[in-house]
Amino acid sequence: MRCTSSACRCTRLTHGERGAWGDAPQFAVIDNEILLNGSFNWTRHAVLGNQENVVVYRDPMLCRKFVAEFERLWLKFAASRNRV
Repeated sequence: MRCTSSACRCTRLTHGERGAWGDAPQFAVIDNEILLNGSFNWTRHAVLGNQENVVVYRDPMLCRKFVAEFERLWLKFAASRNRV
């Protein structure tokens, strides 16, 4: 999922974008400066009932690496969706 607004630019993969290799990575990059990464599943149940973790990094260089990985996966998933 990609969302944009005047306040932030956020990119993340959702459960609907799983690859053949299993669960989608659980990370989000906000404004290319803040990275959220961990086991957190981005669901109500994860917030209220699961034992989840999320680590917040404020490191633009690290964020660029995750955005590059997101773009790589986005293209990979787009190619697999086009084959169906």
